[in-house]
Amino acid sequence: MNFGKNLQHFRKAKGLSQEELAEKMGLSRQAIGKWESGGGYPEAEKLIELCEVLDCNMDALVRGDEGGHGADRSIKGAYVKLMDKFSRSIAIAVGLVLLGVTGFVALASFGEEYADYGLVLLLGFIMVSVPIFVVRGIEMCNFKEKHVRLEEFFSEAEVESYNERFVRFVAGAISTILAGLVVFMALMVTNVFGEESSLPAAVFLGFVSVAVPILVYAGIQKGKYDIRHYNEENSAEFKAATERTGR
Repeated sequence: MNFGKNLQHFRKAKGLSQEELAEKMGLSRQAIGKWESGGGYPEAEKLIELCEVLDCNMDALVRGDEGGHGADRSIKGAYVKLMDKFSRSIAIAVGLVLLGVTGFVALASFGEEYADYGLVLLLGFIMVSVPIFVVRGIEMCNFKEKHVRLEEFFSEAEVESYNERFVRFVAGAISTILAGLVVFMALMVTNVFGEESSLPAAVFLGFVSVAVPILVYAGIQKGKYDIRHYNEENSAEFKAATERTGR
């Protein structure tokens, strides 16, 4: 049984330290260290919680050989860590831009002089977001140049597990947008802010600013598990076609 090595592998793949995992589990760092060193074994309830936190199935965690495949496992860990960081960062950057637009629309509703402040606010959010897009994009390009082709290292159980969460992400985001639409219509019908006010639109954009980053994050995470698409995008034929399209 390779539980200790498997636990260490999945923890590192999620980019967590022993302290961070222990905090998520409500345990001490020593308990995690004891499990990884083979000095102890968690109860069934904690095993289930570990699978949820580490985004893995129990069979892979308990009976798999996740810690024993050398370079392939190292690449998988680096890839997962990169994609998790990429999806979070891009989602946050998109959210910041949308919040800037929301602030601009809200301030503009108070008059032209406030619209100028709104424009400054919008440009400020864009100024923060653009470096995030650039840095994460460069990191992704560098990884793809170094690793042109990846092995199919995600199990069917891992893919299915995320697909279930993907549905919840999408449903939650759509529900948020619909809720924003309902609030927008209610504000327009009741005329709370006046006929000429753009505040109802700003309120709706606030809901959108929450929903869209969720969709962006969920979509990038779904793409993380599509190794076949990654390899196709990195193929010489695809790059040649993209270069022609670019020209």
